Amino acid sequence: GSMRSTILCGVGLQARWLIAIVVTQTALSSPGFAGSQLEELAVRAGFKILSQGSSTADVQQRAKAGLPLNAMTAENRQRALKVIENCNQFRRLPQLQYAADPAIYTYLLQHPDVAVSTWRVMGISRFEMWQTGPMEYEAQATDGSEGLADVLLRDDNNCIFICDGSYNNPLLPKPLQAAAVVWFRHKFSPGPNGAPLVTQEADVFVSFPSQGLSTVAKVLTPVTNAMMDRNVFEVSLYASLMSRAVRNEPEWVIQVAEQMEGVLPQRTAELVSI
Repeated sequence: GSMRSTILCGVGLQARWLIAIVVTQTALSSPGFAGSQLEELAVRAGFKILSQGSSTADVQQRAKAGLPLNAMTAENRQRALKVIENCNQFRRLPQLQYAADPAIYTYLLQHPDVAVSTWRVMGISRFEMWQTGPMEYEAQATDGSEGLADVLLRDDNNCIFICDGSYNNPLLPKPLQAAAVVWFRHKFSPGPNGAPLVTQEADVFVSFPSQGLSTVAKVLTPVTNAMMDRNVFEVSLYASLMSRAVRNEPEWVIQVAEQMEGVLPQRTAELVSI
């Protein structure tokens, strides 16, 4: 859904990989797995938390000013501005740094439907996503949340996408309609031992179509902010473990690739080649 798909969320055959996947499956599949526990798990996995999540007006203004809107087409710029200028909820997600393989990281970022399909193969999520155009996706969660996600801009360090859809929450009498613009950026640098490190951060701008929905959403802000922060840890742990898997257990990655469903036929060969 619009909230859940902003985010727009992992391992091998030997004992250490079996341990890793069990721990990560628990983190990704258990609704009761607290954000603090995910942070602890990430730190144990070698993550650096460079900054915590924030929703201050100052951070929002700086995020708005820094958006590379001029790099977009006129149509995409207008779509982004419609949400950003009418933003009812803003979140800068935790900034993280961790070891990651550039090839697999970049591929999964460019093909989120592939990442989602591997989650289903591994049994860590039943979330579904389909590519419906060169830069367009549809997504659906098991709770009924659903939405459309279009990539507005993608280059070597930035990915900006817009989501429109409905978000289900047991505290709400009916689905919450919303639109969101997500600005995700990353960069690679060599780590102390020469292995590549990725530094990533993301800003989320959410807009609701009516004042009534905006009021309801404000009540849920602590919940949705915590959920977004939690999701960035989940997805990053997955990226970290996939990076380790392509290096140490490529046969396992090939097995996962060959079991993927709901993706274009060529994606299996592409993932295997990595």
